[in-house]
Amino acid sequence: CWGAHGNSAWTNYCVASAKNSGFSIDVATTAAISQTTGTITGLSGGTTYYFRAWAVNANSIATSASSSASAFTKDITPPAVISDISVYDLAEDTGGAVAITWAFSEPQDIASYAVYYATYLFSSASEAMGSKTILATGATYYELSGLTVDSTYYYIAVVARDTSGNYLSAGLVSTGPVYAVNNTLGSGGDWVIESGFNPDIRIEVTPDTNAGRIISITRPSAEKLSKISAADQNIEENESIVLGDPDTLKSTETEFKLKPGQSLDDSVEIYLYFGDSGIAASDEGNLRIFVLDEDEEEWVFVPGSQDVDAAEKTVSVSVDHFSVYRLFLYDATAGRAASDLTNAYVYPNPCRTDDPKFAPVDGECMVFKRLTAKAVIKIYNLAGELVFNDTKDDASDEFEWEMVDNDDSNVASGVYIYVITNPAGDKKAGKLAIIR
Repeated sequence: CWGAHGNSAWTNYCVASAKNSGFSIDVATTAAISQTTGTITGLSGGTTYYFRAWAVNANSIATSASSSASAFTKDITPPAVISDISVYDLAEDTGGAVAITWAFSEPQDIASYAVYYATYLFSSASEAMGSKTILATGATYYELSGLTVDSTYYYIAVVARDTSGNYLSAGLVSTGPVYAVNNTLGSGGDWVIESGFNPDIRIEVTPDTNAGRIISITRPSAEKLSKISAADQNIEENESIVLGDPDTLKSTETEFKLKPGQSLDDSVEIYLYFGDSGIAASDEGNLRIFVLDEDEEEWVFVPGSQDVDAAEKTVSVSVDHFSVYRLFLYDATAGRAASDLTNAYVYPNPCRTDDPKFAPVDGECMVFKRLTAKAVIKIYNLAGELVFNDTKDDASDEFEWEMVDNDDSNVASGVYIYVITNPAGDKKAGKLAIIR
């Protein structure tokens, strides 16, 4: 508001606003108004503005501007929702705590963060069961303690509060579930250690064995991913793994870890869960646990008695060391001659002598697999000319071709047609490629 200073009732007034006293930053001027008071909208919150006014008579002649006055606009806009949140069980503890991390493009006026939690998904502060305030600005990590050990799932939301006291109370993103498990064997008489994301994924030990061992069960850590990827590339070479979509059971990959410096004194029983993998019920009985051989970068069948629990949707086996474990469909007849040629295939295909991932087996061979006891293998070039033929007659399911023709000379790089037949009248054909 401003005074009329003796101006007549038909005098109009204009007001200018700016973010600096020199009126050079974000300057805005109102339309002429007849009152000596007005409301200026569209200003930024939490900002100092400068204002000055002048009079305009009926002939549109304006006076000089008044001296300026300043005011600070209140910030009423809460910080944005935080949606990039990760929650996981706090390792190396005796339970009741989880770790929380989040990513947020933090404005300059953030004063604090609040962590809300509940045992169910929620989207407003009023729905949460409790909260903790983190006073530090720039925070991206918090350990929430005082939770129920082992038996309760939790969901977590993180909310930013600015220096004007604004914060979101609705539209929150809660993340979970997370399980605040005990990680120390024998603590409180606990001889079962569960994962922080699914209690069905766990280890069980005989009471009073491996006491004090601190165990964490997680999804594979970043340093394991390259070895897992390499092992996945080598799946075709493991004849005990039933081929198919390699990602069908990838969700079962689980890393079991001991605290550095510790080792197992006795074997433990590990349990992997397959209930959310989408595997067909008819295949569940053929599920088996494999372990990542980190040196050879391949998946290896875990020997011993493996138990498939169709009701619990788990597979368990006794192990004496920890690594990354996962489930595959297992072929107990691997290596034996097939009953027909339906699943016959050749690997590596393509075969590249310059690429270790597709290198010839034993440095010189492509291998035909899932063959019947008796089978005839013929290989043609794209012109339809017979390049190689041979007969397999043994109890195995494979035939090694050294990539030579019938004169025992190396065949050239290129695409070839293979045709496999047997005395029963079965036939399997396809293409193979060689790059030297």
